[in-house]
Amino acid sequence: MTQETREPHRTREARHLRVGVIGAGHYASSYHVPHLLANASARIQAICDASPERLDAVAEATGVGREHTFRDHRAMLDAEELDAVTVSSPHALHATHVRDALERGLHVLVDKPFVLRSAEARDLIRLAEERGRVLLVALNRHLDSANLYARDLIRSGALGQPLFGRSLQVGYATGGFYADPALSGGGPLVGRGTHMAALMPWLTGWRPATVAAVLTGGAGPVDDGATVSIAFAGGALGQMAALRHGSPPVDEMAVHGSEGRVLVERIRGRRGWVVRHNRQGGAAEVVDDEALPAGQTTTDHFVDVILGRTAPRIPLVDALFSVQIVEAAYESARTRRSVPIERVTTS
Repeated sequence: MTQETREPHRTREARHLRVGVIGAGHYASSYHVPHLLANASARIQAICDASPERLDAVAEATGVGREHTFRDHRAMLDAEELDAVTVSSPHALHATHVRDALERGLHVLVDKPFVLRSAEARDLIRLAEERGRVLLVALNRHLDSANLYARDLIRSGALGQPLFGRSLQVGYATGGFYADPALSGGGPLVGRGTHMAALMPWLTGWRPATVAAVLTGGAGPVDDGATVSIAFAGGALGQMAALRHGSPPVDEMAVHGSEGRVLVERIRGRRGWVVRHNRQGGAAEVVDDEALPAGQTTTDHFVDVILGRTAPRIPLVDALFSVQIVEAAYESARTRRSVPIERVTTS
């Protein structure tokens, strides 16, 4: 059946969502694939990856027949009857993979970074709206219990007026496509800082206005890290740092207000996140895990949104902010000037 004559994709509760997997590397095979297999409303219909070894491994693990495995994503999209795809390919390929899926009427879950250029992000958001398809960027911290608690705390006024946000991430991959700028799009700022560039505005409600950044060179063609200063509309300030090397590994985000601070961090050897809350003049108090709201995986959330069980909880505007901030940071490092951020009107 050709694309022109193919019936519209339907997403009834009466059957499984037919999902195609584009990119079957470590993250997809350890996160999206297991959650899709465990979800009673979804079925992995087809798999695409450039590596024959990865294709064989994931096909065997999922029970997907070899006739439903592909080296080329367009071949899979044209051959298979799908409702949705997950995109876990190298960063620089996201825009093409997302566009090709949306143009075929499919719902799309794409890993971060969403894309590498803000113009691409705007075009894809517009395309998803025009086609009436779900486009979800897998910013999993938006669905994480600890970060949901921190957001509610900030929005409740418990910190007073939020004034300053800061993030630090130490440790990043060195091999594979991460070492190729044509595929990775950059170093730790792209791969990890993207999370924080989306998280800081989401936690606080701030809108980025200008960005200034400094990059550090790497031993190869990809940078090894960056520090980024962000001025937000209304006067709040933010600072992000993402480094490839260093010990111990660090992954944390803090927001400081006029009457306190909240810190969300990963602790080595502990599953999940820890939330620390400082009230004005007081010591940090660790929030009990039982006080945290329920979270969800991005994969399960994607299925629920398609089936109309819930509204999207990862705003596309946050994904766009993350692309804008990272893109502006690289321009600032290159020009050694502060770079203004184009105002976002989409929601």
